Amino acid sequence: MFVGLEKNEFMEIRRSNIDARFYGAFACKDIEADTVIGQYKGAIINKDDSLSQYKHSIGKNIVIDATNFLSCHGRYINDCIMRVENVRMKVSYTKKKIDIVTTKSICKDDEIITDYGPEYWEGNAALMHDHDKNKVFSLEVAVSKKRKRMEHDEYHE
Repeated sequence: MFVGLEKNEFMEIRRSNIDARFYGAFACKDIEADTVIGQYKGAIINKDDSLSQYKHSIGKNIVIDATNFLSCHGRYINDCIMRVENVRMKVSYTKKKIDIVTTKSICKDDEIITDYGPEYWEGNAALMHDHDKNKVFSLEVAVSKKRKRMEHDEYHE
């Protein structure tokens, strides 16, 4: 689909089921739980050097910025919003890399989704939509994710 995007045996990119205006990553075959399906790749930069919405932290002030749309398949993994994620980003601070790992079995053609966390929705997402009603939605998602995290933490104490 995207000429120049390296081949990935687990994922392909097509229009998202979450919002058809955007692309998403989809399983191109059945995948077992606890499988590393790729890496989140991009430029390793200081967290304040980019306003990109495609950055993941790999250290106190260091992020991987996947702004380049051909950087990796992981760039197209959307937030699960209110659904349950099927992958997580496993950060290796010492190796400065992020593996994309399945949290459960994924069927061929399922969209691959992760939990961006409330910080994303309070920060980048809200800033990107500062001028419209999507900012309200972004902040509502952040509150919901914080509540979900607190309930999870209380249950596992």
